[in-house]
Amino acid sequence: MACQSVKQLPVYEITEGVPMTADVVPLHAARVQLTRVERGSLTVLLRLGRLGIRLFAYPVIALWARFPDLPWPYRVVDLAAVVLRPVRGVRRSRVRLAHCEAELMAPTGELPSGAVLYLHGGAFVVGGLNTHRRLVSRIVVGAGVTSLAVNYRKLPGHPVSAALEDALDGYRYLIELGYQSEEIVVAGDSAGGFLGLVTSVIAQRRGLGSPGALVCMSPLVQRDPAGKLVLASQSNDSLFPRAALIAMERLMLSAEGSTVGLSALDSFVEGDLAVLACLPATLIQVGSDEILRPDAEFAAARLAEAGVPVELQIWRNQVHDFQIAADVLVDARAAVGEISAFVRAHVGRTAA
Repeated sequence: MACQSVKQLPVYEITEGVPMTADVVPLHAARVQLTRVERGSLTVLLRLGRLGIRLFAYPVIALWARFPDLPWPYRVVDLAAVVLRPVRGVRRSRVRLAHCEAELMAPTGELPSGAVLYLHGGAFVVGGLNTHRRLVSRIVVGAGVTSLAVNYRKLPGHPVSAALEDALDGYRYLIELGYQSEEIVVAGDSAGGFLGLVTSVIAQRRGLGSPGALVCMSPLVQRDPAGKLVLASQSNDSLFPRAALIAMERLMLSAEGSTVGLSALDSFVEGDLAVLACLPATLIQVGSDEILRPDAEFAAARLAEAGVPVELQIWRNQVHDFQIAADVLVDARAAVGEISAFVRAHVGRTAA
């Protein structure tokens, strides 16, 4: 199947009166825009936030990494997040896919012109509709689009390949609603970023068509933690200990049952560039100090080498998935604004 044409990636600027520096650097044969954002006024708040994460979240993740085979109450994280309401100006409803639930969301008072398939992060073990509802609703309002957030099946009870099938079911659902594939943006954070990349490739292979654009926030791209472990000893990541990467790899292998399935997943990202060449314009955001920065840079390099228009934004001093903190961090709100503008430019009413 021939690759569909994609729009050229526009350059976005943050126009909130806060200084921004941007560098354009070559990655392989293509040029990828690296946007480095500094927010001097948020130094104290950022440090307090990072300290809080280090004191409370880091120890829990470290304990899980030591004993990943224990029956951890993974669902508690999403249940606790039920208090996080969507921003004003959206309507939502629950949807039942073949093997999981999903949530459909749309802006009130206007007819959406495009859609976002959202795949949440959480190391394939935690997270869900509640943890990411507020973030997704910000994109819905900012871009003026419909969203379908998929509560895909997770480790350790289900392999990553099951999560991919759930993501594809969500993609099909949006098409059945009447959206053309080029009117859909596939977006995800962390593990959801990986799912978004692979889902887009598989959708093309199965004749569902390539999406109109891709958005990856701090994507997990390379399953093998070796490269990230080198950085982990030098980075200032406030959230993830080194052992967490090893534990996740162990759970993935255990749930999949063999390396055959995992190798097949890896091949979508690390295989033939001709496969990636069919992907659409892509926006990647990552924090400068987090362990998954090498994955974001690797994904950008691979996509650029394949000829895909890609923008890699490295947000200075930000933690993993900082966009979720848009209620309290100006940088996070600006990053979500960048995502909304990107979505709007490719599938919204302003798309050419």
